[in-house]
Amino acid sequence: MDDDDENSSREARTFRNWMNSLGCDTYCQDLTEDLRDGYMLCEALDKVKPGVIEWRRVTAPPMKLPFKKMENCNMVRDSSTQPPLVT
Repeated sequence: MDDDDENSSREARTFRNWMNSLGCDTYCQDLTEDLRDGYMLCEALDKVKPGVIEWRRVTAPPMKLPFKKMENCNMVRDSSTQPPLVT
């Protein structure tokens, strides 16, 4: 067990391990920092509910404008209740 695991809660470690087990392109080390821009949440939601994220509207890191981070987070929130897109 490393120092990072000792300082985080069991729930945080479990969620971080689950996020990393989804097979996303990005790797989650710190929930607070890594999920802040919403991009990793978009990836996770797309793995759980394929086809629900409109990738042409997602802004990939690094993001210079803070409102782009909020757009990604809002997209995750809105897409989580929507049926998958028909392409």
